Amino acid sequence: MPISPDANGFVGASSNSVGVQGSWYAYGDGWGANAAPPGDCETKGMHMPSECSSITFPPAAVETEGGYVATFPQTTPGTMCLSGTAAKVIGTDYSDMFGIGIGLDFNNPGGAKMPYNATAANVVGFSFQITGIPAGVTVSVELPIPATDPSGDSWALGVSSDGTYTIDLTSTALKPSFTMAMEPPFDATQVESIQFHIATNTAAAIAIPDSTRLCVSNFAAVVKM
Repeated sequence: MPISPDANGFVGASSNSVGVQGSWYAYGDGWGANAAPPGDCETKGMHMPSECSSITFPPAAVETEGGYVATFPQTTPGTMCLSGTAAKVIGTDYSDMFGIGIGLDFNNPGGAKMPYNATAANVVGFSFQITGIPAGVTVSVELPIPATDPSGDSWALGVSSDGTYTIDLTSTALKPSFTMAMEPPFDATQVESIQFHIATNTAAAIAIPDSTRLCVSNFAAVVKM
């Protein structure tokens, strides 16, 4: 079941039969909750903007009289792309310098992220094509649930080369990246979003140029009939 966004990156409930409704978005430690600078890197970590991760595409949200408005334009409809730099971590401040990424909320019709019950919708996985992965870099394809939100961890699948992939929600291929003492079990009835994350490290910054953006396309839900 293709999950196709409109020209602004929004997936409407009427566009698919599995109840996915939400927006594609970009995020990073240099952007705040309003999808614009500054972010946790500056406000919590107290780092200089030049030391923090940056996003050059998609554009940051624009402030209007009604608040900040974010859109996710596409050169090719349904191909969601990211460019920017995941900063080199200073010291061990991974919590405030966590990198950059793009994602899609599964149940967010109006600005409030809520759990999506993939099991009730007979969704057993998600498929996608990904291109533009830099050499030597692994993209963390993450499925946050409410139980992992406090730590910022998630259940994830690592992808290190361009290609077409399927995340099986029932598979042991999903691995936790938890810093918590207790690992919450993965719960397909509580999936909030899917995220394609370029994480930081202490060795070097990771650049994704505008000329070779990281792009996700042909996103679809895998439905058990």
